[in-house]
Amino acid sequence: KGAMKQKVTFKRLQDIPPISISLGTMLWNRTGTWRYLKPKYVVKTPPCNEACPAGNDIEGFMVLTQEGKFREAWELIKEENPFPGVCGRVCYHPCESSCNRGEYDEALSIHAIERFLAHSQMERKRERHPLKVRKKEKVAIIGSGPAGLTCAYHLARMGYGVTVFEAHSAPGGILRMGIPEYRLPKLILDHEIFDIQSWGVEIKTNTRIGKDMTFKDLKPFQAIFIATGAHQNRNLNIEGEHLEGVLSGLDLLKRIRMGERPSLGE
Repeated sequence: KGAMKQKVTFKRLQDIPPISISLGTMLWNRTGTWRYLKPKYVVKTPPCNEACPAGNDIEGFMVLTQEGKFREAWELIKEENPFPGVCGRVCYHPCESSCNRGEYDEALSIHAIERFLAHSQMERKRERHPLKVRKKEKVAIIGSGPAGLTCAYHLARMGYGVTVFEAHSAPGGILRMGIPEYRLPKLILDHEIFDIQSWGVEIKTNTRIGKDMTFKDLKPFQAIFIATGAHQNRNLNIEGEHLEGVLSGLDLLKRIRMGERPSLGE
């Protein structure tokens, strides 16, 4: 007992004898053809997909584009977003900021490729999509901006009857009223809105709810989606903001888009 209580001290590393770390068996971790534990390949969400506000399968349509399958790539985008031609021009593409390729040299041109895919389908045959399922419920959508039209697109594809009410003379909302022609041509916008309508979406223009129609007139609909947009200018709260000749951005863009020529002074 006295010998067991004696403290053993090693002064050098070399004096320490080999010590077993574990006395258990390693048969649970067989190697080679004997092993029964094997690695599993798991597909995680790519950073570009994670960064996309529209939820596009960016990795998917990039692979299809690389294979030359432009129609399939375009259709994959349309699974989530009915506006590839619009987003291919006006989106601020946060997907590229998250692209892994940027760690090597530079991010892939996802934004430009989306625009290319939309352009590649501009001359395709226009078609009216057959609806396999027709639900009895009908939905009213107030506002034909990107939110309202996207909602209408997905509901129509699910088989619901959809009617969109727009206060202005043409659909599109801020896409038509707030983005200059050089950045988003009307031809591109009209083409993608027509594709939404081809799913059976009805758009009634010059119909302002509360003026031309009341909410009581919407009783035949089982659901109402309000997508009136964000057309109000944000105040800067600075001195001189409300002086004559000071124009807000959205008002200026809207007036020019409507054909006016605001006086800009000297």
